[in-house]
Amino acid sequence: FNRIGAKGASAIATAIVASPTLETLSLRNNSVGDEGASAIGVALLSNTSLKSLDLWANSIGGDGGKVLANALTQNSTLTTLQLGYNSIGDSGADELASSLARNTQLTSLHLFDNGIGNEGAYALVRALTSNRILTSLHVGRNSIDEDAATALRCAARGNLDLDHGSFKSPRPPDRQQSVELRSHSRLSQSADASASASASVAADAVLCV
Repeated sequence: FNRIGAKGASAIATAIVASPTLETLSLRNNSVGDEGASAIGVALLSNTSLKSLDLWANSIGGDGGKVLANALTQNSTLTTLQLGYNSIGDSGADELASSLARNTQLTSLHLFDNGIGNEGAYALVRALTSNRILTSLHVGRNSIDEDAATALRCAARGNLDLDHGSFKSPRPPDRQQSVELRSHSRLSQSADASASASASVAADAVLCV
């Protein structure tokens, strides 16, 4: 929460490249924007130690998301990337989805509240059909409708448990993965909507077999 901005993020990016031991970096709520996120993304191309990167609430849009996604195609150490409360949108989600097809290390990806719609959700669905590494995907509070949410649950290839508004789909033992859809729709939930969701969950059990 230091509001380091793009300039500060660029300086940190230089340190990321130079450091052979840095494993965790949290820059939450620092207004790094696309420029700062891009600088960090470029740094990840050569870094071989960072395992966890937290960029929540940093005004990162599709451009920054694209550079970070490109980094994931080459980076071989990062296992957790937190991008919640940004604005990468469908374009950023699509780029990240493409990178997941080539990434062999990332196990946890947080995209909570990023202005992602059905287009981005279906891009992630396609990625999940080939990615065997990701174990946790957070896409709650995005503009994803029930059909896209169902597709994500099915792509996770597992049994569905509904708990406190979160959809969790563990994969089989050889490919365990959870997909959390916390409040996947921005629409308010009424008692009728809850009942409908319960019915949908039952239907999903059949559709995903």
